[in-house]
Amino acid sequence: MSTSQTLNPDSLRRLDRIGRVSRIMAHVSLVSALGLPALLIGVAIVDPNAFQQSLATAMGLTTSTLPALTWSAIALLAAGPVLLAMAALLATRSLFRGFGRGEILTPSAGRRLRRIGMLLLTMVPVGVVARAAASVVASWSNPVGERHLAITFGSHEISLVIAGALVIVLGWTLEEAASIADENRQFV
Repeated sequence: MSTSQTLNPDSLRRLDRIGRVSRIMAHVSLVSALGLPALLIGVAIVDPNAFQQSLATAMGLTTSTLPALTWSAIALLAAGPVLLAMAALLATRSLFRGFGRGEILTPSAGRRLRRIGMLLLTMVPVGVVARAAASVVASWSNPVGERHLAITFGSHEISLVIAGALVIVLGWTLEEAASIADENRQFV
């Protein structure tokens, strides 16, 4: 959309501000996406006990006295949700970069927004399955009858479902609005 030909100076200033903030947020999103695994690896190296405690909390485990091989398996299970979080941050970066280039009311912005929503929604079942598998792995060395499978679904997952669905619908709406605006421009 050629904004300089169709918008008043106040609108242009607002769009310029959106572009500046979006370019900053694109960098923040990239740093966050790359910093997340770096931070986790750094904590695991510097303070393995703190890493295990954080991992136990994140995976819904009540025990922290497990063999190293078990912790490795649980960390591998936790990698799924972390990778999805990184993908969502990188998709967010792509959206912000587009906004920074002035691609605000475009079908591609709507598609990027929907992708972010899908990643947020995908985090829910992946997280539930990862935590359930971690509960099995953590209790595997227990005697028969003391092993367990814990399936948890709480307010965090409900919030992610609502946020993911909202972002998908907003992206869908943006994509439709941009298509309608493009059709209208072609009639003029």
